[in-house]
Amino acid sequence: MTQPTSPDASQLTTPGPDTHPPSATPPTPRPAPRPAGRKWLLLVVGGVALLAVIGGTAVITAAAVGSAGTPAPTASPTALTGWAAEQQAPEKPLIVAANTCDRGRYGVTVADGNKTLIVDTGAAYDQTILSCVLDELKAPESVRSQIAQTRALDGRQQATWGDFSASWTYHPDSGLDMIVTAA
Repeated sequence: MTQPTSPDASQLTTPGPDTHPPSATPPTPRPAPRPAGRKWLLLVVGGVALLAVIGGTAVITAAAVGSAGTPAPTASPTALTGWAAEQQAPEKPLIVAANTCDRGRYGVTVADGNKTLIVDTGAAYDQTILSCVLDELKAPESVRSQIAQTRALDGRQQATWGDFSASWTYHPDSGLDMIVTAA
């Protein structure tokens, strides 16, 4: 009988999952993954910026083109529209008339959200103030004649021209009182 031979030392040890051969290097650790939120944040911010540019371009184009597709007339390179134009008080004709003709001396005032001009000349009736106001508002000669021919017995008179309507009374003791409203 033969005796069984003993196994070789190399046959007894087999590398397992926890053992590494001496020549192998340990695996390098993987870097931690970046949060996915950063990519989405950059995409969202970029998309919003792109939409703002496109929207701004559309607004500018729409403002420059009239409803019929023809370029809208422009008054000046600095012309404003909407709320910004309303804030430009000197552009309103009633305010311009009050500031140009009276300057706070005789009782020319603007009221009702800059849509009414009140002229109160008092007993010291000065035709230059009235003439200046009518010039600034581009009143026609027919309205000027009606005003000049008004007597105390006539009561309140009225006239309309362009975007304005006016009513006035005259009395030698109290002068001319006029109310001009803008449409």
